Amino acid sequence: MLRQRELEMNEKEGIMQVWACGGGVQSTAIAVLICQGKLPTPDFAWIVDVGYEKSKTFDYVKSTIIPRLSEIGVRLKIIRTIDYFDNSLFDATNNVRLPLYEKGNDGIVRKYKTHCSGTWKQRVAHHWLREQGVKRCDTWIGISVDEMRRIKISSVKWNQNKYPLVDLGIRREDCIDLIARAGWPKPEHTSCYLCPNQPDFQWQDLKENYREDWERAVGFDEYIRSINPNLFLHTSCKPLKDKAFDTKYTNKFFVGKECFGDCESIVEEGGGSNL
Repeated sequence: MLRQRELEMNEKEGIMQVWACGGGVQSTAIAVLICQGKLPTPDFAWIVDVGYEKSKTFDYVKSTIIPRLSEIGVRLKIIRTIDYFDNSLFDATNNVRLPLYEKGNDGIVRKYKTHCSGTWKQRVAHHWLREQGVKRCDTWIGISVDEMRRIKISSVKWNQNKYPLVDLGIRREDCIDLIARAGWPKPEHTSCYLCPNQPDFQWQDLKENYREDWERAVGFDEYIRSINPNLFLHTSCKPLKDKAFDTKYTNKFFVGKECFGDCESIVEEGGGSNL
């Protein structure tokens, strides 16, 4: 459990304990630990719906995480991005907000910077917390020991990011085992269905098992080239509808990664610099 003395000191100082759920393996492990009493009950818990998540993410959240938490009196709030910010894929000047790939005339593939996640997830959560009267808080984030490179300092002074799985020495495979031993179904990888950061095995899974999400992604992939013929969702700079995915290749950074709004602009091997 989180250090009791630290929690008591935080309570005296008015520092609330809040949890940012991502809906994937690590967040589900945190939910299990809360239900088992191995983590304290958070003052607030939420997951942000940006409007583009794969359908399987919220299927799992609504069928498994929310009901199990409600049994012990914990409410997981679903916050909608559109209630706070514009979630359009293009801004007012028609610049795309996604980290797309562009193939230049020199043949070099460059990757756009990520502008979607910070506004659509982090800022939304901060606004919602303020509405709940939160003045200072520790935000629990589901990053495990094997993902420590993702640990970041909060962008606002009144919040500190905390990583309970790291504190407990828990790795992703431990999370999977913990969820299984608790009798919960295994959650899927989480991300938006049109996220350019997806590795091939996730694109293939989307194509085979989530046809509605796949068709939406293909439609957007086609649409962006009506604006700029050199823009693509896939790192190969090939249209999704024509792409044969290499499911043997796995981008290790994104295996098991949940989206909390901390995406990095990463260029795949063979790509160019960020724009």
